[in-house]
Amino acid sequence: MIGRSIHDFLPPDVSKERNGWFDEVLTLHHSLDFQVSRLERRYSNSLQSILNSKGEAEKVAIFVRDITQEHDAFEALIESERKYRLLVNTARIGIVVTLDWHLKSVGVAVMYFIIGIPSVTNTRRRNPDKRVK
Repeated sequence: MIGRSIHDFLPPDVSKERNGWFDEVLTLHHSLDFQVSRLERRYSNSLQSILNSKGEAEKVAIFVRDITQEHDAFEALIESERKYRLLVNTARIGIVVTLDWHLKSVGVAVMYFIIGIPSVTNTRRRNPDKRVK
């Protein structure tokens, strides 16, 4: 692998896209970090310009790391939090989450109780014979 062009290892469409990024790193003398998905995998990429003794960028160092598991875990966490918030915020019962006796999350039903707005559930319990028309 040493001494070969990075383009020898990339499919033509990917090589063409990356070529512009390599040129940008060489021209502007800065690093470029990005993530890409390819063949059901997720990769973190970092391109760094390497300067010669005159301070001119002449090479690009490429660092690639497979982050598929981390990315999938993060996406699962976001989805889990979305479902949790949906449950807490739409529950017809009061849900309060505390950590070391400090409120961390308070459901809508509890907020209605605290500020004195009767919830639909409480109204129905107090007036079981009255029907909403």
